[in-house]
Amino acid sequence: MFEQIKIPIQVQASLALLSAQICFSGWHVVGSVAFRGGTNPIIFIFYRLLIGTALMHLYIKYYHMNTFIDPVDHKRLIASGMLSFMNVLCGSLSLKFIAPSRFAIFQPVSYTHL
Repeated sequence: MFEQIKIPIQVQASLALLSAQICFSGWHVVGSVAFRGGTNPIIFIFYRLLIGTALMHLYIKYYHMNTFIDPVDHKRLIASGMLSFMNVLCGSLSLKFIAPSRFAIFQPVSYTHL
């Protein structure tokens, strides 16, 4: 019925990066507004991570991806999860001190040194 549109891989990659930046920026704006309204940062972070995990789980199920984790990688996965949580915690708490637009602009810059 509908023809599939061929999109060049460069455009797909650019759209994926743009959508990720919009999602992160959106969370920062929502977080900043929520913190000004008196929301507990830990509760906000819990909901942010819960929603993110649910969306990733839906993505994995939709595309029928393998979810097996090699037991050798369990410690790495736990360490990555804790570091990710600390990243979200520190980023969210920084919204009490700087504007969400400034944070969103500088967030991609902080990952370029990795």
